Amino acid sequence: MKNLFNILLLSLFCIFIVGCSDDDKEESVLRIIEKSIEFPADGGTGKIVVEATQAVSATSDQDWCTVIVSDKTISVTVTPVDILESRNARITIKSGNEVVYAEVSQQGVILWLYGTNITNNTIEFPYNGSSVSGESRINRQFTIEAPDWVHFTVDELGEFTISVDPNSSVTERTATLKISSGPLKAEYTIKQKVEMEIPKTNWSVPGYVDTSDAPTIGYSSQALNQGSSPNGRVIAVFDGNINSFWHTKWSSPAATLPQWFIIDLGEEYLLYRIESVRRQDDANSQIKFQILTCTDAKAVNKEDPTTWEWEDQGVHDFSQSILTPQNTDLANRPKARYIKYYVDETMKGVKNQAVLAEISLFGRYANH
Repeated sequence: MKNLFNILLLSLFCIFIVGCSDDDKEESVLRIIEKSIEFPADGGTGKIVVEATQAVSATSDQDWCTVIVSDKTISVTVTPVDILESRNARITIKSGNEVVYAEVSQQGVILWLYGTNITNNTIEFPYNGSSVSGESRINRQFTIEAPDWVHFTVDELGEFTISVDPNSSVTERTATLKISSGPLKAEYTIKQKVEMEIPKTNWSVPGYVDTSDAPTIGYSSQALNQGSSPNGRVIAVFDGNINSFWHTKWSSPAATLPQWFIIDLGEEYLLYRIESVRRQDDANSQIKFQILTCTDAKAVNKEDPTTWEWEDQGVHDFSQSILTPQNTDLANRPKARYIKYYVDETMKGVKNQAVLAEISLFGRYANH
């Protein structure tokens, strides 16, 4: 009986000891409480902070991403990237029997510019120079290659500006703007015109009368029976509508060649070329035309263009089989405020008349 009591007492003691041992055993804990491990293309250093009850270790599965553990803080360093694609690494963190993972991400290199003026990586500028702006998404250090007439800047807010100097040459010029970062490059084509389309907003015809087909100081005749204005009138040649047209008077008595009109451009320009459009539903008119020009200074008596010192810019072909604009170069690139469009019998087509849908001029400002 005494032995049985001793055995029972020993059993209770063992259970008590084991229970105390279990109570004293420390529970293993590991969790991430802070991290900054998203990196730009230039790389850098971030960190992971963990809560842990035992010693912490960490490893990275990528050579470009390295880690250093200091107590419960893991320093994460990534090298600059030389690829366009983003990349990722996994950090494995251990403490006792616990394991957690952290995903590191790094942007790929971005060298692109975004703006409404950029089409197919091409930017066009007027001849007299200007600038365009937009959003730069370049995300690492870069270098620029461009000719000295092209200028590129990016401000601290990430807005880029590309500007070009005025084009003093006699032809359109083209350049390549190269943005480089390591082995990566982005290229943009810069085009600068040698001319502009001369605005028609200030054009007029001297002595114009909308309700008469009689000649004035500004034209030989116009047709009133082609419909409502501007159809048939001289002003139809610069209304921006190729379906309206100037027609010489054709009702009794019909006007015969020569026929002409004068346009006052509003100020002086250097004229490089002309675009002319024939009437869209008739192919019986002139097959050639002559252009004459006059400066403001040589148009002394504004009421009598016959006294002006006109300069002949040549006779030019005008096909009646082409519906689209026909280009005529003015080799002398004359300075002019006034142009005279002239058709005589040597230039006539099937009919003894002159008809024109639209005329456009291209060149530069003469005085600014």
